Amino acid sequence: WSLKNSRELRHAVGEAKTVDDLEQAAAQAAKLREEFMTLYSEARQSYAEECVECEALTGLKEYLEQKRQK
Repeated sequence: WSLKNSRELRHAVGEAKTVDDLEQAAAQAAKLREEFMTLYSEARQSYAEECVECEALTGLKEYLEQKRQK
């Protein structure tokens, strides 16, 4: 998803010849950012729901607790 869209955006910016072209590229970039942030938020929410106490998180908590005690 990101590779395809970033390539299209890069071409749009590189091929811009007028102010209107740049405005269209900026609008495309804003739309892509919004889509990315939506996908990112959904992924974070899904991870938080599925992995409340996964091994990596538990290990990290234990490591940080040990560091605090020293």
